[in-house]
Amino acid sequence: MEDPSMLTSPKSSKIAPPSSNTKRGVKNSQPQPFRLQTEQRGQIKEQALAKRVQELVAEEAKLRIHVAQGLPLTTDKPQNLPKPHVKEQTKPLNIKLHTEQRAARRAGFNNLVSSKNYSLEILRRFEEKLLKVIEEEEIRIMRKEMVPKAQLMPIFDRPFFPQRGWPIEGGTALSESCHTQWWRCICGAIRHTHRRLSHWMSKLVMVEGT
Repeated sequence: MEDPSMLTSPKSSKIAPPSSNTKRGVKNSQPQPFRLQTEQRGQIKEQALAKRVQELVAEEAKLRIHVAQGLPLTTDKPQNLPKPHVKEQTKPLNIKLHTEQRAARRAGFNNLVSSKNYSLEILRRFEEKLLKVIEEEEIRIMRKEMVPKAQLMPIFDRPFFPQRGWPIEGGTALSESCHTQWWRCICGAIRHTHRRLSHWMSKLVMVEGT
């Protein structure tokens, strides 16, 4: 007779669970221990650090031990070192600076320039004043001459025949008097300004002398 398990369909044979015997035969994998390079490097560093600490401790222990100094070569007569050469005291030098002389010359030059500028300003004002006086006098004479005068009525019965003109004595006297008066005014102004200018110049000379 055939086995009933063989008569089942192929699908059912494929889906059939494995037997308990196969399960028991497979063993679980156990992890094997392995060493990393980082652990090796860490151990090397720890060993180096411990060695360095031991060396430092040994050096400190040596330093704590006092070493006796050796005796000098000559114990009878100690060796005296030569003293350094004593430096001489620095003496102050009497240095004459030219700043004061230059300042005095500069002050004199500035005073001279200011006095010259002042005298030139006085002369300029004097010339302006003189020109103004001359202009005012000319305007006054011109206004006086331009005053209209009444003329006589012509005589129609006796016609006028022009002849050679002669200078009028009265007109010349008037013009001469005006001219002399004008020159007197100008001369008076010149004298006044000249006196003031000489006074200021004498003051400037006195200031420069001091």
